[in-house]
This record gives sequence, structure tokens and C-alpha cells, in this order.
Amino acid sequence: MDQIETDLVNMAKDAGRYLLDASIGLAIAIALIYLSRFIRRRVRERAEKKKVRNNFPSLINAVLRVGTYLIVALIVLSSFGVDTSSLVTYFGLVTAALTLALQDVLRNVFSGMYLLAEQPFLPGDRIRVGTESGRVERIDLRITRLRSDRQEEIMVPNSTVFTQIVGSTSTMRFRP
Repeated sequence: MDQIETDLVNMAKDAGRYLLDASIGLAIAIALIYLSRFIRRRVRERAEKKKVRNNFPSLINAVLRVGTYLIVALIVLSSFGVDTSSLVTYFGLVTAALTLALQDVLRNVFSGMYLLAEQPFLPGDRIRVGTESGRVERIDLRITRLRSDRQEEIMVPNSTVFTQIVGSTSTMRFRP
């Protein structure tokens, strides 16, 4: 009888540890979700307060949401006893491969994020990038669209706009 009682006590202790670990993991996951919502709400409020007229707040919102849910999924899996180290390693290798493959695209996207956040120029401003000049029609994540005096659409990669000297001859630049 002593062995059976010992086994039952050990099983109860293991079940208690498992429930405690699962509860802590779920509590952390819920806290992360609420923290993410709070941060996303603050970003949206600041963007509205500063009257940001681009997609940058939406991009931040999407990145935070996806990142939060990935981290929450890993925490929940880990709290239920799943070994997530190989999963994290796999995601790391896939991310490294994608980063190398999409190097130029990512450079343009991050430059576009900077341009959308800082707004050194806005649609309607007249700028010169290298040998091309025109009025800014639109600033996207990857490219900036200009309209030349000859009414040609010029698509300049954002990494080019970001790394070269940009001349602005617009009078719209002195907005409050």
C-alpha cells in the first residue's frame, strides 16, 4: 500500500505543478495580449492626435498583433509541456533564409516605414531624387511615386529615396 500511496501523491504533485505551470503560462499570455492592445491603442491615439495621414499606424498595429500572437502561441505550447526550442529554431532559420532572399525588398520596406513615420515630404510636394524630379503622388511601403513635368509616372524605390540626397522645392513644406 505504501507504494500506491506514494505514486498517488507523486501524481497529485505532478498534476499540481502542471496546472500551476499552465496557469502561469496562460496568465502571461493574457497579460501580453492586453499589453499589446494597450500599446496599439496608444499608437492609434497618438497618430490621430498628430493627424498622421498614412498607413504607418496600421502597419505597427499589424506587426504588434502578429508578433504578440506568435509569442502567446509559444508560451501556451510551452506551458502545456511542448518543447518549443526546435520550433523556435525552425522559425529562426526560416526567418534568416527569407531575410537573405528578400534583402532588397526589406530594405525598401524599412525605408518606406521611416518615410511614412518621419514624413520628410508628403504627397503634393515637389522633390528631386538623383536625376529624376516630380511631384510626389504617393508614398508606399516599397516605392515612392512621382509625377514628372512630362506627366510620366516615376517609381523610385524607397531605399534610393532614403540613401540619396533628396531636394525639395515645394512651398508646402512649411506646414504647421
